Amino acid sequence: MAIYITFRDDNAMKLPYFIAIVGFTCGLFAICIPHLLALRIWLGVSTLLSLVYIVTAVSLSQRDEIKAPPRDYSIPGTHTSKIFTTIGASASLVFALNTGMLPEIQVRNRR
Repeated sequence: MAIYITFRDDNAMKLPYFIAIVGFTCGLFAICIPHLLALRIWLGVSTLLSLVYIVTAVSLSQRDEIKAPPRDYSIPGTHTSKIFTTIGASASLVFALNTGMLPEIQVRNRR
């Protein structure tokens, strides 16, 4: 069934297509950028496109916020449960965002 879903022709983008597109883009990037000095053009274009995306996203979100009804952002629960929930969420974020830190520390200590 998985093979049928992957290869049926329903005019939808599927994972193999995205993998091929990303692979082609990476290969094209590797061929077109043979040295780091040529990266400055790519970084300039990337920065410009990022700024356009950020400005567009902020303006659209502000427009939607103006039209939206008021929301209640209060956190349910007792004072103690809010504290423990905050500690747990912080610990999850630290773990998720720093999983690459331990190998980095180990590599630096071996030098």
